[in-house]
Amino acid sequence: MTATTAATPTAAPALQLCVKTPLVFSPSLSAKAGCRVYLKMESTQPSGSFKIRGIGHVASTLAAEAASKGIRAHLVSSSGGNAGLAATHAARALGLDCTIFVPVTAKAHVLEKLRADGGEVVVGGRHWAEADAAAREFVEKKEGAIYIHPFDHPLVFEGHSRMMNEVIEQMDELQAGKPAAVVCSVGGGGLISGVFTGLKAVAPDVHVVACETTGAASFLASLRSSYSSNPPSVKLARLDKIASIASTLGAVQVAETSVKLALGHEGGVSSVTMSDARAIDAAKEFQLDHQYLPEPACAAALVPLYTPPVLHSLFPSLSFSTPGSPPLADAPAVVVVVCGGSTMTMENFVGYEREFEGKERGAVRVFRGGKEGRDEEVEA
Repeated sequence: MTATTAATPTAAPALQLCVKTPLVFSPSLSAKAGCRVYLKMESTQPSGSFKIRGIGHVASTLAAEAASKGIRAHLVSSSGGNAGLAATHAARALGLDCTIFVPVTAKAHVLEKLRADGGEVVVGGRHWAEADAAAREFVEKKEGAIYIHPFDHPLVFEGHSRMMNEVIEQMDELQAGKPAAVVCSVGGGGLISGVFTGLKAVAPDVHVVACETTGAASFLASLRSSYSSNPPSVKLARLDKIASIASTLGAVQVAETSVKLALGHEGGVSSVTMSDARAIDAAKEFQLDHQYLPEPACAAALVPLYTPPVLHSLFPSLSFSTPGSPPLADAPAVVVVVCGGSTMTMENFVGYEREFEGKERGAVRVFRGGKEGRDEEVEA
């Protein structure tokens, strides 16, 4: 990479990279789940999702390092979704240029958002891996270019981890005690790596529930493979393809760090997988309860809360309240990361509703990590 003289940015807008997001108690979801449900509303981040935490941290750190060497950074990433939007937001906040490589499957309204936020968009490649390869090639040739991986980088994990510091602080402020579990969706593994890293520092005994749709369950595949050996050891599994409408869960293989941290997490980890139809059902219920329509990837994390038998299966030793009535004051607390996203539109949602109308929802599948990892199907 050839050094270029650092240029003084032209009056960059006064933007925050990321914000401390609200943690709110959900009366409606708590009554349905039979426990105290708290929502970490990452959908309120400036870029629309949690992604800005990690990607903003990478961008600001590496751009500062480049500036110290007299280089004006040019941010480059590969994502037709939330990671791309985080990268363009970070670039605009830092007064930098940004190029986003996206596959031909990227949605038109997301491309419009990327361009509106000042990003140069390059469309090409049948899927993310091909777009990513083009991004890396561009970085090799572009002076000052800095590659930002959408999910697999130590600084990404570090940036995401600060969310858990906020959660524990906010639970304390609400006098809500420590959560029994944190529930989150898993795509490439960046978010859950941050969750594990953050909890290790502030609440290592909190259980983590990882949620994926069946057709994009790359974390489950690697978790199951890793627990198949004695003692458990990291064994990454690769999906043949992604067969899910939850496009932002579309990683055929998760970050190795996410599996390594899962195996070593003191509080333990469980995996919950469900059909696309169940994720859409949860998205609809959440919209009715909270006037916010999550994308399918985000809604996957809501499925265990809207299906109480799943929670009871995950935590047989906890005392849940009777679903349908306000939870007791001593009912367990569960934090759900509402990870946000900008890939869902009302038009998409109506199309999904029609696609799954009258179709079997199928059982929700639970995999318990531990010395003897085991599967269980929960009819709900």
